[in-house]
Amino acid sequence: MENKLVSIIMPTFNSEKTIRLSLESIKKQNFDINLVEILVVDGGSTDKTIEIANEFNCRVIPNPRVQPEFAKYEGIINAYGKYAVFLDSDEIFSNIDALKNRIEIFEKENIKLIFTGGYIKPKGANFINDYINNFSDPFSYFMYNSSSDYRYYFDIMAKKYNSNIFEKYAILNFANNDIVPLSDLCAGNSINLEYVRNNIILDNKDVNIIIELISLIIEKEKMWAILKDDYILHYSSDSFKKYLKKIKWRIVNNLFYKESAAGFINKERFNSEFFNIKKYLFIPYSLTFILPFLVGFYFSIIRANFVLIIHGFLTFYTGALICYYYLLKILKIKPKLMNYGK
Repeated sequence: MENKLVSIIMPTFNSEKTIRLSLESIKKQNFDINLVEILVVDGGSTDKTIEIANEFNCRVIPNPRVQPEFAKYEGIINAYGKYAVFLDSDEIFSNIDALKNRIEIFEKENIKLIFTGGYIKPKGANFINDYINNFSDPFSYFMYNSSSDYRYYFDIMAKKYNSNIFEKYAILNFANNDIVPLSDLCAGNSINLEYVRNNIILDNKDVNIIIELISLIIEKEKMWAILKDDYILHYSSDSFKKYLKKIKWRIVNNLFYKESAAGFINKERFNSEFFNIKKYLFIPYSLTFILPFLVGFYFSIIRANFVLIIHGFLTFYTGALICYYYLLKILKIKPKLMNYGK
């Protein structure tokens, strides 16, 4: 196994609905599959997730701490590859040259980090996936004013950062006054794992180093790449109700469980004080209802997608939920952290 070039790290927990599609998209790659290992890092699935993983000859690694960020950490410390590609079990490569493109960029450019080109809503997926691809969640959109939708993501990132654009990708350059982008080890985002091992210490007692890894690489290297026309089909939520639970999970995670909080709380130290103060404006903004409603209405018109009008409701819901959990925190009541989306 030590001769693998690419390690694909996939956190799972009862993922039988989508993992087969994800694994099939890896096997269909226009790339020597003998150079690839797939690490399925499982948090104790009781469905057919492991059975399917074994069918595709994946390395199955237990994740006793269950949460997805711990899974990514376990994947990194167990990986043999020079490069690591992070793909969640509800994410699917749409480009058969996805791995080939990443490796070519890593080996041609002095780049340690590559972003995918954005998300596509799969045919037949629940309508809430349109909202997620455009806004992620109301708090994230308020803070970062970005979209992961494949039609806009590349252009947004190229404009935000000083960029050199090539045929298949762009090199983004990070200035000291720039905002570190909100991104995570998922969606086909890739790192030079050999570089990480040699330059960023992995402490198995502090998983925050994994949560902060993208920010650490950008801070240190001041440049990274983003792919063009290389998208991920994303089955993010199969119901509106499940998405509401994901918002709740993110709030509880960031307020009470910093050790596994893959979100804003662990990125604060990489950005300016002014940017971090901005978070306090979200509550009054969200509770006006009318301001986020107008934002949703505007995007529903210019992007010809009426689903986006729910932004007002979801922003109000998120603001009210933050207030509720802040009250619990003041009262020193710590809610149990459920599995993501449960």
